[in-house]
Amino acid sequence: MGNKNLIIVKNNVTKATNAADELVIKNNEELSKATELLVKIKLVAKQVKQEMEKLTKPAKAIIAEAKAKYEPFLDNCEQAEAIVKQKMVAYNLEVQAEARKAEEKILQDFGVGKIKKIETVAKKIDEIEKTQSSVHVDQGSVQFKTIKKVRIVNPNLVPDEYWILNEVLIRKEALAGKEIPGVEIFEEQIVASSTF
Repeated sequence: MGNKNLIIVKNNVTKATNAADELVIKNNEELSKATELLVKIKLVAKQVKQEMEKLTKPAKAIIAEAKAKYEPFLDNCEQAEAIVKQKMVAYNLEVQAEARKAEEKILQDFGVGKIKKIETVAKKIDEIEKTQSSVHVDQGSVQFKTIKKVRIVNPNLVPDEYWILNEVLIRKEALAGKEIPGVEIFEEQIVASSTF
């Protein structure tokens, strides 16, 4: 938007907002003037949108083109990353399981007398291949973290306070005539305006 157009838009918006602030409606004639003002405000908003779209439409077209070209590649990279991470976690879990088995075997051998000294037990446990908590390479690193997650195993047992109402579905079905406990239909007056 050129500076000239920006100044015109700014002046029109300022006039419209000032007129709205000063508006008083006490009779039908003033109601008609309010209607005229409302139409003018909508026309000013339309002008603002048109001027704004002179800048945003080309930008949106460029963004859409870039997304169409490059998002499939990004999706492929995300899938490849997920595969590698999954394989890394699987390997780490396998190493952990093997380490636990080896430790159990050493402790079992100590318990039955195959290993006599506690120092030998400690040395053998230290020699077991353990999982790495992080791996560093020239251009980056990874860390293995254990996080806690939550899974709903029986939705019927979840207390009501954890359920979210689907207001769109409730509105649709209530307006279609379905009676829903705890829901009522009410009327509210609004102003719908149009420009010609």
